[in-house]
Amino acid sequence: LTLKLFCKNLLTAELNKQLERGKEKLASLKTMCKDIAPEDKIKINKEHQKVVKEWRKRKRMCMDVVNAILENEGCTKSKRELIEEMGIDTDEDMGVSFPTDGA
Repeated sequence: LTLKLFCKNLLTAELNKQLERGKEKLASLKTMCKDIAPEDKIKINKEHQKVVKEWRKRKRMCMDVVNAILENEGCTKSKRELIEEMGIDTDEDMGVSFPTDGA
């Protein structure tokens, strides 16, 4: 029982140290972000929106090609099988999705 308490206290102490280091790092990052000029923030946001728009466009074009191949009467594969055969890494497979911040 004493060993359990010792281990638990040791783990709690280590977690508290990690938490403090994380808080210090966050404070440091927040300070650095204040140094970014408003014009630069606008420029970065516009570039981000442009890149996300291009991402959406390319995904749509790729899926249009896949769907056109699937519409071919001779194609007996499922969409998933065709995508795997073509070697396409989908966003879903990679665990990514479009940002939802209005971009």
